[in-house]
Amino acid sequence: MLEQFEKLIVVAGCQRSGTTLTGQILGAHPNAFLIDEPDGLYPWFDAYVSGDGEAQRLWNKLIVAADEKYQPDHRRLRGGADGERPFSAAVRYAVLKAPNLTYDFKALAGFDIPVTIVFPVRDPRPVVASMAVLDSIPMVEKQVRLIRARPDIHALFAGEVAMLEDPLVPKHVKRTIFWRIKSTMYRRFLEQGLPTFMFRYEDMVADKAAYCRKIAEHAGIAEHYYLTHHEEVYVGFGPGNTRRSRPVDLRSMEKWKSQLTHEQEADIIATAGSAFHEFGYDEPPKNNAIRVLAQWVRGLVGTR
Repeated sequence: MLEQFEKLIVVAGCQRSGTTLTGQILGAHPNAFLIDEPDGLYPWFDAYVSGDGEAQRLWNKLIVAADEKYQPDHRRLRGGADGERPFSAAVRYAVLKAPNLTYDFKALAGFDIPVTIVFPVRDPRPVVASMAVLDSIPMVEKQVRLIRARPDIHALFAGEVAMLEDPLVPKHVKRTIFWRIKSTMYRRFLEQGLPTFMFRYEDMVADKAAYCRKIAEHAGIAEHYYLTHHEEVYVGFGPGNTRRSRPVDLRSMEKWKSQLTHEQEADIIATAGSAFHEFGYDEPPKNNAIRVLAQWVRGLVGTR
């Protein structure tokens, strides 16, 4: 399945933190093939890692679905029956846009094929606000299931999981805990010896060309026009109803300020704890109404 690729480029990190944009940038390169979550990525990955005989069937289905996100002139598969469609000769890299593989750093480190990690992080305030807009998607509940399914990860975050399952904890605090767990997981990839490029989503949006060069250099791919013009390559929608053919909208960067109250913002900053400052985000606002709950969360996660 993977023998046709020179390398896997995995886009990991927290949901709503720029993983979709980053994946589309990398996947737009003519030598790359983008595999996204809706394509069936996670069922295939689980089967592949466990040695399940279903892995090949899932892969055959996966690549056909993944190819459909490309404009007709940019399709990566040649003609043929499903499951028998070879990649074009130009395709050398598989890009897995997979925030939920953030927990699978050990499995990825064990792959026979070289793996490199691209890891965007984002200010927790717009992340939490964006999650609230998609409230119908049970993001927190899904993360709890994923963590509980991995005893080693659950052991690291048992206290946080207890809060994520507590009905008395406000949603915005739970979402911030979720952000903190996943955003700081880049360290685990480094500990496994996986080449990892962690960067801020805001910096990439502010200077897209410069960060496309940095991402390409880290991933070991040549610079190309389509890295900065990825919207010309795709059709359809990605996770979170993201229109793949839509360029980055700088106006959306400040939407969170009208979506959060001052009290919620203060709670988010307190709950984010040291990670908020580690990633270089602003100091708390003057209206610093930090609640006892958020202070307790900061004490719980402050040593992570």
